Amino acid sequence: MDKFKVLIPLDGSSYAEHALAYLFPSGRIGTLDITLLSVVDTQHQRTDLEAEDDREEKLFEAYLSRVAEDVAGYCFDTHKEIRRGNPAEVITEIARREGTDLLILSTHGRTGLNRVHRGSVADRVIRTAHCPVLVVGPRVMEPGEWKSHRAVKPITRILVPLDGSPAAEDAVPEAMRFAAALGSDLYLFRAMLMPMLNDSFAGVTSYSDQVCEGLIESGAAYLADVVHRYSLPASCHQEVRIGTPSLLLEGQIQANDIDLVVMTTHGRGGISRATLGSVTDRIIGQGPPVLVVKPR
Repeated sequence: MDKFKVLIPLDGSSYAEHALAYLFPSGRIGTLDITLLSVVDTQHQRTDLEAEDDREEKLFEAYLSRVAEDVAGYCFDTHKEIRRGNPAEVITEIARREGTDLLILSTHGRTGLNRVHRGSVADRVIRTAHCPVLVVGPRVMEPGEWKSHRAVKPITRILVPLDGSPAAEDAVPEAMRFAAALGSDLYLFRAMLMPMLNDSFAGVTSYSDQVCEGLIESGAAYLADVVHRYSLPASCHQEVRIGTPSLLLEGQIQANDIDLVVMTTHGRGGISRATLGSVTDRIIGQGPPVLVVKPR
């Protein structure tokens, strides 16, 4: 089995350790080579904080040694690294340097539910990392539960939301990779937006059933084409709905009891920071992790 390099940033908090629970399913993809990374945040101007940084580095050394011992108990090859600097920049630089295959990142570290901190670190890592990023939210388990193989339920259903763009389809091969390794079912989902009403629709307050049926047929034809082009199994689930993508996506996750969502950072026209916040954050906040893939 090939080596599968995994990078996990840890800041000493129990929430950040949620990422460690996903080492167990990742081990079915390849022989894990794990790097545990802690970053002493030196984004300050005061020189009198050098002693405080030294103290934090020593605390991280003791902390990572303890976590590495816990991880080693599950027969994973583990390395420790402590760096200083801008956390997001250091994380992405280490991932690129090590040729990381998967970066597992918790959105809630020592700052808890602080959206600003999440935006400055997790969002930036998601956008700049060259490798897929598995983003884990706060509700997947209780603090400290990651040591149990039952901390997270098996990943049996994987959802791939598509918008018809080639960029969004770059999530499909990664989803196939995980599905094959984990024995998971694949779900393809296409949310169709109604065309904007303009002068030619003067006096029209709603679309006819024929228009809606046409949109559904178009979306279904697209998903069937994706299944054909990527040689997906015939058992692959396909569904098309009309409406607001973020709301429909949440509904699909709940209705199908989805365990993992695989999506790219850019779809048609790119995902703006606001959209990333409203879609990815809301999905992660409600349950399943999101595997974010950078389009080629």
